[in-house]
Amino acid sequence: MKAVVIIGSSAVGKMTVAQEVAKRTCFILFHNHMAIEPVLEIFGYYNMKAVNDIRDAVFNSVSSGRYDGIVTTLMCNFESDADKNYIDHIIRILEKHNIVDPCIVELVADPETRKKRNESENRLKNKPSKRDLENSRRLFERYENTGRYESLPGEVGYEHYIKIDNTNLEPCAVADAICETFQLY
Repeated sequence: MKAVVIIGSSAVGKMTVAQEVAKRTCFILFHNHMAIEPVLEIFGYYNMKAVNDIRDAVFNSVSSGRYDGIVTTLMCNFESDADKNYIDHIIRILEKHNIVDPCIVELVADPETRKKRNESENRLKNKPSKRDLENSRRLFERYENTGRYESLPGEVGYEHYIKIDNTNLEPCAVADAICETFQLY
């Protein structure tokens, strides 16, 4: 079983690219809002512990051997030890279940492109909390002004890692590049 972890800033296209990778590989798709949205609905706010508990349960359960792999997404603030440690935590869970050499993909795009993507049809369809466009715009700006959501050269130390600027790339082209780079076909 293989795992692809797609990281990047808000509205960079993580979920859309993950959807395309899942189509090409038949991997389970588990984008970050699949844990976030139910927690928002149940608790009425972003309860990080509950979100992480759901994520952990999925990562622990997916290793039953019935699946070819999983593609998942996360935002990562590279100024946050908690965010960086959580990626390591996910990788430890996956490795515990004999998912070797998880593939880490970092997506980056310029702010104007991401601002447009923040209101894309696919995003709004799959992430109910983003349908409140005023709040979604506020969150986008908050992320833009707090933290650093793009790694520095050499900062991501995983063996199977690529960084892709998808500002001018279609999601299908990015998914093809990921699948070819990591031989996921």
